[in-house]
Amino acid sequence: RQHGQNGALSMGYYDATDLPYYWNLADDYVLFDRFFSSAADGSLPNRMFWLTGTAGNTTGQIPANGFGDLPTIFDVLNRQGITWKFYVQNYNQRLTYRTVKDGGAAAQVNRVPLLAYDRFIDDPNLSSHIVDLDQYYEDLYNGTLPAVAYVAAASASEHAPANIQAGQRLVRAMINALMQSEAWNSSAFLLTYDSWGGWYDHVAPPKVDNDGYGFRVPALLISAYARKGYIDSTELDVTSALKFIEDNYQLPPLATRDGQAKSLAGAFDFTRPPRRPHMITATRETTQVVEPRRDIVYAGYSSMIVLAGIVMVVAIALAGGNHRQKKLGQQHISQEGAS
Repeated sequence: RQHGQNGALSMGYYDATDLPYYWNLADDYVLFDRFFSSAADGSLPNRMFWLTGTAGNTTGQIPANGFGDLPTIFDVLNRQGITWKFYVQNYNQRLTYRTVKDGGAAAQVNRVPLLAYDRFIDDPNLSSHIVDLDQYYEDLYNGTLPAVAYVAAASASEHAPANIQAGQRLVRAMINALMQSEAWNSSAFLLTYDSWGGWYDHVAPPKVDNDGYGFRVPALLISAYARKGYIDSTELDVTSALKFIEDNYQLPPLATRDGQAKSLAGAFDFTRPPRRPHMITATRETTQVVEPRRDIVYAGYSSMIVLAGIVMVVAIALAGGNHRQKKLGQQHISQEGAS
């Protein structure tokens, strides 16, 4: 009501006409149809589950003094000497939880909760891992993509009322760059969303703890080892991405949620060699059913009937003639059969 809406918009949806590239990705790689948002709340708690396996706190807001000593996956990776980066679209290093409290500028901190940690702001060894998204393309070109990469979109976030095609174009650019790099054969690209956005869904979320799950969110896996055209119905959330990272690098879980989460591993087929990269089109092939011109069809049928009658009359008239006429009659009969 505050936005002048009557609630009908919540029943809306996008399909292949709106997002053909995503539909094409799903046809060729893996679509998760039971991937839930980690929290029933908004973006920040879901992003915290993405980084820490927890909601961060009970308020759903950034604390006045930041998130303190709450461990993140990047702390663990750093201790183990595993390379990582957090790519941020339109990154502004000056915008942290200390410098912004509300308004549009605070969105960067909500998208990148590391900017609400003193150590990730003050320690150059840690802050240097938070970079602009342009660095992603440079790292692919230079062969320096880290072992674990997180990405936060900004202007192409697909957050209402933003242009959803802008988000699709960003994802396509990132995947195309990955496919053209030497990292393709050893990478997995997971696309999902930080909340359900208020849209209706007919699948009731399972109750796993006091925070979640929230409603389902779209999720796709693109990889040289991803199953082809596969729908994975494993019950997952973003802590499943943490689980996959932890299993892959033999790391301990951060919290109860990621410790109990199911992994993304079932979406891969490592018994086959890596699939060759190929560029997925951004247009959707559709078969258009053309309604026939019935008047032309009926006129054609009528002419065939008349023609067949003429041929039979000519054939009968010539049946008693000479040898040449008999041949001509047979020819007319053959034409009738062709008609």
